[in-house]
Amino acid sequence: MKTIGISFFAKRHGDFILQDLLYGVPIENFHWSIGTCHLYSNALNETRFDEVYYTGNDFNEMVYQKTHRYFIQFADFKAFHSKDNIIIITTIEEYLNSDCQIALFIIDIDEICIYSKDLKILQQIETNAQNKGYVEIEYFTKETNPLTGMNL
Repeated sequence: MKTIGISFFAKRHGDFILQDLLYGVPIENFHWSIGTCHLYSNALNETRFDEVYYTGNDFNEMVYQKTHRYFIQFADFKAFHSKDNIIIITTIEEYLNSDCQIALFIIDIDEICIYSKDLKILQQIETNAQNKGYVEIEYFTKETNPLTGMNL
C-alpha cells in the first residue's frame, strides 16, 4: 500500500500554523487553489486567502508574511504544477488522477490532514509536526484515508 498522506493534531493552536507545516516545502513551485478557508486576523479589514487562486510566490508571501498574526479555523488548500490543470477535486480518485500535488486540510482548528504525491514532502511535514510537538502523527494510504471527501 502506497502512502498518500499524513495526519496529526496541532497541540499549539493559533497563528502561523501554515509556516509551521510548510517549512522546507517548496510551496513557491506550485499554483495554489484555495477552497474553503476561514480565519481570524488581528488586523482590522485584513483579508487573507480571499482569492481562489494564487501563484506559488503569492502563496508563499501570504504564508510567510509576519506583519499580521492569523488564526485558521478551517482551510482547504491544493497545489498544482500548472494553473491550467487546476480542477475541483471532491474524491480521492480525482486527486490521485489529477495534477494536484498537495492537498492540505485544516479541520476544526487543530486536526490536520495533508496529501502529497511526493514522499519527501510528507517526510518534511512529519519533521515539522514533530518539531512543533504535534500529536498522533500518522501516515495513511488510500485504504486508510481519514477523510471521506477531498473538500471541506
